[in-house]
Amino acid sequence: GSPCKLQLSYSNGCGVMLVGSRGFSTAAAGTKEEAIQKGMAICSSDGDTGCHVYYTDCSSPGRNR
Repeated sequence: GSPCKLQLSYSNGCGVMLVGSRGFSTAAAGTKEEAIQKGMAICSSDGDTGCHVYYTDCSSPGRNR
């Protein structure tokens, strides 16, 4: 197989993948809404158009030990 690259990792929060006309962007934050805002800013700053949410997910809250 070909080498893989991890694009997003998150815990105790949410992650989002956005797709635009030129590719995709990922972001993580404490809430789904924050992750979407962050991802949209990244997608737009890359000069991409038509950015839209493709996938979101949140991890279960956990305690730090």
